[in-house]
Amino acid sequence: MSLEIGLVISTLLDGIFRVQHQLPFGWSQVVVVHQIPGADIQQYAQEHDRLKALGVDVIVQHFGGLSKSRNAGLKAVKTAYALIMDDDVQFPQDVVSRLQNSISQFPAADIYTYQIQTPEGIPFTHYAENPFMHNRRSIARVRSVELCVNMSWYKDSKVSFDEQFGLGATFKTGEEFIFLNDALHKQAKVQYVPVVVSIHPMESSGKLLDAAQLVNKGAMIKRVYGWLSPIYMLGFALKKRKVYAQHASFFSALRYMQQGRLKYQSYG
Repeated sequence: MSLEIGLVISTLLDGIFRVQHQLPFGWSQVVVVHQIPGADIQQYAQEHDRLKALGVDVIVQHFGGLSKSRNAGLKAVKTAYALIMDDDVQFPQDVVSRLQNSISQFPAADIYTYQIQTPEGIPFTHYAENPFMHNRRSIARVRSVELCVNMSWYKDSKVSFDEQFGLGATFKTGEEFIFLNDALHKQAKVQYVPVVVSIHPMESSGKLLDAAQLVNKGAMIKRVYGWLSPIYMLGFALKKRKVYAQHASFFSALRYMQQGRLKYQSYG
């Protein structure tokens, strides 16, 4: 069984200059998808050439959209496995061996999810201490930069990131949840492994639930749960009341999510 690990990095505009620090860890392949909407490619040509000289596969997109970036990067992967990443994430020195050891421990998995910690060594969120197989409930807590994909399964399954969701898309959230939900619908085995594979400063932006994000959540819930979405929207509004309290009342939150549900429905 091949344990070659590829790295797929999504980056936007000047983020390309942060990519270099992610390279020297023993990756079998590095794919960088560089999105430059509205920018002149010539200002990045030298950096592209420098990365290519280091063996990096550089894909340039003249538009934005995180899911479009993820899809293009995964399509270019030639290794057996691929870790999905952003340009602002750092790695433990032995990240590749950590990934390979976990794959050897759970060789039947199609997707692996891992842990992020801060530079101070603090877990990015509350993680389970023991390995487990994900279900449709547990995948809601996974971030896209915690994902490593078995490329054989990926190519056979035809599952991809929904390009209507994620940063730079119509609905700016939920792309990893939708990806994993679609994977589970295709009977994928999604394995959580309690191993740190990436390092990122703590941030609170992902916890923001203002009106715009509630609209996006409504669209995401509709995409995943279909005709049952009103029930799940109600449950979400009840569970997250403290998170959105300074931006919306309970009934306003439901109204915003309903707007998102209808907006997604009109796109569909």
